[in-house]
Amino acid sequence: MKLHVFAWIALAGVSQSQAPPWKGPKEPVYVVMTNRSSEGSGANDTKFGDLLMVQIFPESAVPQDGSRPDGKRIYEIGKAVPFFIDGHRRGTVRIARLKDHQCDGVAAIAVPSESFAKDLIGLATNISGIPDRSSFRREATAPEKDAVVRIAIREFLRNSVQSSLMTRVNVRYLLSIRTDDSDEPTLIGSFFVQSKSERHDVFVIARAEKSGVRLEYSEYSQTEDLEDFTDHASIKYVDHLDLDGDASDEVMLKILGYESEGYEILTRESGHWRVAATGGGSGC
Repeated sequence: MKLHVFAWIALAGVSQSQAPPWKGPKEPVYVVMTNRSSEGSGANDTKFGDLLMVQIFPESAVPQDGSRPDGKRIYEIGKAVPFFIDGHRRGTVRIARLKDHQCDGVAAIAVPSESFAKDLIGLATNISGIPDRSSFRREATAPEKDAVVRIAIREFLRNSVQSSLMTRVNVRYLLSIRTDDSDEPTLIGSFFVQSKSERHDVFVIARAEKSGVRLEYSEYSQTEDLEDFTDHASIKYVDHLDLDGDASDEVMLKILGYESEGYEILTRESGHWRVAATGGGSGC
């Protein structure tokens, strides 16, 4: 299965060909998320509302015959794994059972050790020495929003999007998080503009420095099928955690395509972000 994210074009950050290979962790990394993306009709298919645990690193080998991977080689039933939200330890999640996810994937059903009153999004891993950050996630302030919207407009124009659409920039989300011990927030947002014939999306990561808000990563995509969105892919921010012990958190993203999904791990180097690894892909 190939994830349908071919339309996204990285515009900022370290070139993948120039960057050295990422030295990822020795322990697996899982995304833990309440399932809102897809469900199947079979008794062992994932359903909306299931708390899923998906291994995103290392990337699981895909069988050559197109069958599902052997979930028992990926997930250990009964195993409890430390759970993190916004870089803060929140107990553990236990692997309860396995389910079929999408047409060619496998996911685990997770049971958290703590009670949560709403949909969950977080990360689970046995990596040792992860710094326990105080939770910090908020909506961007008005000045931050104004600055990032200007950055998004600049990225739209760089990709030859009509300037007449710039008065109708839609903000899907814009969050402020802390990815290191500095007092400079990282701003993560998704924006789109749309005409009668096409839609344009921009995803950005920016840094709120004392001198101003600076772009550190950007991805652009164009959608022409506005009826079924078969060529559309959206980027959902998942969470952040220091996976490689460099005192700077990695950022995890979920890529939702047409009947497909997968994950990216972004790492920050020299003031820019790049895709360090991908995994957890499934689809139909």
